[in-house]
Amino acid sequence: MIEYNRSVLDQIETTMIYSGVLRKRGVPMNSTRETMKAYREHIARNVKKGDLLRKNVLTDVKRKADRIRLGEMYCFAYPVPKHKSTLPYFDQLPLMICTKIDRNGFEGINLHYFPMKLREDLFLSLMDQRTTSSFGEQSRIKPPIGVGLGYRSYLRRKVFSSIIHIKATDWFSALYLPIENFYGREANKVWRDTIAAEIKL
Repeated sequence: MIEYNRSVLDQIETTMIYSGVLRKRGVPMNSTRETMKAYREHIARNVKKGDLLRKNVLTDVKRKADRIRLGEMYCFAYPVPKHKSTLPYFDQLPLMICTKIDRNGFEGINLHYFPMKLREDLFLSLMDQRTTSSFGEQSRIKPPIGVGLGYRSYLRRKVFSSIIHIKATDWFSALYLPIENFYGREANKVWRDTIAAEIKL
């Protein structure tokens, strides 16, 4: 089982290397789909959803971002969005792939708005646009990244934590970690809305 007094992301990576899922950091032994399956099953068995997990990820000092870059993945606490009073719901801990940066903030695709099957499909399509063939630390998603479901804007002044940089070596883990934290609606209901919106497209 995962221990919450040390980095959850580090622990998952170590297990994946020792179990033969990864040849070394950022280098899967098998196909992307097979690697995703291994991570999904391991996290489902060993990681418990809740505030301890969220706190562990948000306080992972080693992964604190020095700046925001296009095509990379980040998570952060965002408890009070600008239009909170008019939003039916929102994610207080986005897992975002950045697509745009300006002086006030940044925009991107928040993967938490997608139920797992759609999230996996989106992830696989984005992997075709990554800058390297491996999942090494320098890999990112090539812009432009399409705008659609799950796309959100974030103001820097509304971020209430360190911004955690999820490098490509941790993408598989982040994809499955249950750290979403929706305000105003349960996750399953949010995901049903996403499915309904996709059907209309």
